[in-house]
Amino acid sequence: MSVDNRPWPLSEHLSAPPSLRFHSLRDESEKTTTPSLPTQNANQQDRKRSRVTSLQLCYSRAWLGQGHIHEYHLTPEEKVRRAIDTVVDNGYEQVDLSHCDLIEIPEGIAELQHITVLRKDTVKTASLQLYLFANQLKSLSPTLFQLKNLSVLSLRCNKLTFLPPDIAFLENLVELSLGNNNLTYLPSEIRKLPKLTLLSVCPNPFLQKPITNEQQQQSSIPSLTLVRPGYLCHSLPSLFEIAGRQQLLAPTLQNKEQNSRTMVNNKNNGTRPSSSLSSSPMLPWTIQQRLDSVSSINRCHVCKQPFLDSTTQEMIWMDIINVKLVPLLHRFCSVSCSQQLTL
Repeated sequence: MSVDNRPWPLSEHLSAPPSLRFHSLRDESEKTTTPSLPTQNANQQDRKRSRVTSLQLCYSRAWLGQGHIHEYHLTPEEKVRRAIDTVVDNGYEQVDLSHCDLIEIPEGIAELQHITVLRKDTVKTASLQLYLFANQLKSLSPTLFQLKNLSVLSLRCNKLTFLPPDIAFLENLVELSLGNNNLTYLPSEIRKLPKLTLLSVCPNPFLQKPITNEQQQQSSIPSLTLVRPGYLCHSLPSLFEIAGRQQLLAPTLQNKEQNSRTMVNNKNNGTRPSSSLSSSPMLPWTIQQRLDSVSSINRCHVCKQPFLDSTTQEMIWMDIINVKLVPLLHRFCSVSCSQQLTL
């Protein structure tokens, strides 16, 4: 694939998403009549409506008259704390943190990864279902991606403009709901989720699929499953980026060298090698902190080499799970790697 040198403002789309009329999409969706759902979808909706929630938000007169009127004035932090305590104490699998006016995900949700349930006289790790819809979330905390037992995640009706690539850490995720946000694209790492079977992304102001001249001439063109127009966003790596990549590679190289030394040691009848691995030089605290904060998911899509920040990005429209042609952002360490990508 040749690099398209035409001015296409991909960097502008990534740093400052276009100001699309998100509210108009919601208005149009409300005006259109909703068709009758199939039986399976109806059962899913009934299951969601009838789930046992850990945080009750129905303040009826009878409920308030039973001495719970003080819970109506709880702060968002208090609501979250009470919901987490209830789930942990009772071993629930469903955690409802919706309508809590959250502007960020609390660090306390890390406790949910230790929830266990009793099934057939056997204690097992809970298949966690986390509902965070109808809040004010603009970003996702790294703590969320520590929940390896998360199977259902609902982030509908928030203000998310960016989905972190760390979503790939949720290896047991089966259902993901991202509708009614401000997302313009999704990370390509979402394709690494092995168990994801249900993805809901509409409505969102996604980038429009580009239309080529050939598609305009052929009116009866079949539906595509891949649109790769060659739109690249490339910048030269800084000196700090180059040095940082070498430092991130050092542990891997040391492990390979250690393995080779071990093999030589076995061939020499257990004789220890005379020289040992040299330790890495002492780095300034700020640089070391920056290197430690790099996620292990930050790797080139082709050569799998780690990086601090990707210098080459490409937007590709692809089919994913049950959604047609979603813009996925692919990250590379260089332009040469992007040209070697095969889909």
